[in-house]
Amino acid sequence: MNVVASVLAVALAGVCVASAVADFRRMPQILETMSRLGVPADKVRMLGVIKLAAAAGLAAGFTVGGLHVVTGAALFLYFAIATTAHVRARDGARHTAPAF
Repeated sequence: MNVVASVLAVALAGVCVASAVADFRRMPQILETMSRLGVPADKVRMLGVIKLAAAAGLAAGFTVGGLHVVTGAALFLYFAIATTAHVRARDGARHTAPAF
């Protein structure tokens, strides 16, 4: 993995961990957004688990060949689905941009 890809992987892992913490804490703005998107409140923690798994996959990708590629592809799919959910809910750019 080159330097730019490594820096981006670390940054994305950090974003995933921070977002997972917000999910686990059930922060009001997260619950409000999930409600608007039609995601049941009891599923929010599962999204946090997915984000932590992604962060772990990105970190492990530094030593396990190819894992960072699979994790990156899975995260791409995750955020593509999230962006689609925001667009379908007619969220404005302020709410859709983080998922994009």
